[in-house]
Amino acid sequence: MRKANVYIDGGYIDKISKHFGSGKYLKIDYFRLANNMTRDLGYWCFERYYYTAPPFQSNPPTMDESRRKSGYDRVISKMKRYPNFIVKEGRLQKVNNEFHQKGVDTLITMDLMRLLDKQNKVKTAILLTCDTDFVPVLQTLR
Repeated sequence: MRKANVYIDGGYIDKISKHFGSGKYLKIDYFRLANNMTRDLGYWCFERYYYTAPPFQSNPPTMDESRRKSGYDRVISKMKRYPNFIVKEGRLQKVNNEFHQKGVDTLITMDLMRLLDKQNKVKTAILLTCDTDFVPVLQTLR
């Protein structure tokens, strides 16, 4: 069976999860999601990549920030226990009371470009995102 890697933009999935959860985040088993998606497309899921940024922490962190970070750490720790499930983290930057992920798109791009390596046995990428910035990368991979 042909192999595929799944690349999950956690920020995007969080947004649609909150939308479909009527303001509350849905619980998603990303390992099963990746496996089911690849199987349904006729592939075997080789590796699963999940990209995110930890919650913002001021210096010193507020109680709410510490609580959010503790919950985040528990979720990420569970994800890392799955076989061939790689979690990569950017950072969250606060600008004018708004939060923006930094470095996540670069991490995704770097991993996608590794598919061009002749030694890589996986040649198919399944990318879960809504970010059109990846269109040029995907066109290059084609």
